[in-house]
Amino acid sequence: MIKFLSNFKNYLKLRLKADIGVTIVSALYLSFCISSATYFAIIGKWGNTGMSIVFPLIVIAAYLVEYLLKIRLVTLFCIIFYCMGTSNILGNGFGFYGKFFYFDKIMHTLSGIVFTCLGYSFAKIAVNGDSGKKFIFCIIGAFAICMACAAVWELYELFVTQVLHMDMQMNYTVQYINGVDKISQTIIYFQDASLEPLVIEGYKDIGMYDTLYDILVCFIGSVVTILILSIERVLKKDKINKLLIPKVLKYLN
Repeated sequence: MIKFLSNFKNYLKLRLKADIGVTIVSALYLSFCISSATYFAIIGKWGNTGMSIVFPLIVIAAYLVEYLLKIRLVTLFCIIFYCMGTSNILGNGFGFYGKFFYFDKIMHTLSGIVFTCLGYSFAKIAVNGDSGKKFIFCIIGAFAICMACAAVWELYELFVTQVLHMDMQMNYTVQYINGVDKISQTIIYFQDASLEPLVIEGYKDIGMYDTLYDILVCFIGSVVTILILSIERVLKKDKINKLLIPKVLKYLN
């Protein structure tokens, strides 16, 4: 274990110097997390403070995956990846989920791109390259891994909502049940008798529609990425692939 940590430490030193673009993006993300943690601590929002302290571990995890799988993340991928990584801090801590309705969906679309690109690299390693017909297996593997990650993320959102009591699931007003029965109003009564009942036009869905829409936009992000990579392969070009897909070292020229 000590030898592994020593080797990983030496790898980090070399890696940080070798790819300045990735290093700068990682440093900016870490600065954002640390600044957010400091701000939340000052105003006494300890749950968000803890979240902001935990999320920098994504950077270490990214470099660890690089080291173990012998891949190299590229700058554009890291920009999208770390933008996605800021979603919980911006969404829960700074209230972006409530202020900007489409913020959550944009982030889940980005996750579709990120997980597809990462999945493509994993599939490339598994099938030993992406030349010829192997490309088909790579994009199928990329899509499958992306959808699996989307499901795991929704379980994480459920955990945060139910266990940590930090609502990550947006609520939607629904007018119909079974596509037929129109709901005119829902009246919510509170345990605190001093509070007036809340009247909602329609039915307030909690979580289900948000989960389904999250998976849908992740699916769209994945499909768009796969289409772009496929079109590029047909045109016998590799520009976007090189800019976006993490590199597998054994296939570098």
